[in-house]
Formats: sequence, C-alpha cells, structure tokens
Amino acid sequence: MDQFRYICDFIGVEFKGYIIGERVKPQEILNEEKALEEADQLNRRLLISSALEK
Repeated sequence: MDQFRYICDFIGVEFKGYIIGERVKPQEILNEEKALEEADQLNRRLLISSALEK
C-alpha cells in the first residue's frame, strides 16, 4: 500500500484509503459483505470530502 500512496503523492492525488477483498473469481467479491460495507463507507467519505472541497 505504501507504493500506491507514493504514486498518489507523485501525481498530486490524495490517498484516502483502501479495501482488500479475499476472492479469486470475478464477481465473487459481491458475496463478501465486509468488503462491500467498507467500500460503501469509503464511498461516503469520498463523496463528503468532494462536496466540502467545492
């Protein structure tokens, strides 16, 4: 994750967080409730952050 953070710093994008899912096949992640909840929470934070910047 540090490497991704460095990339974001380099291109001037704020790193807000990450989500790690534990599935192998496409679409299996849709059955992982914890990852979906984390994605929903991150999405809400990003939307709020975006709205505050305007």
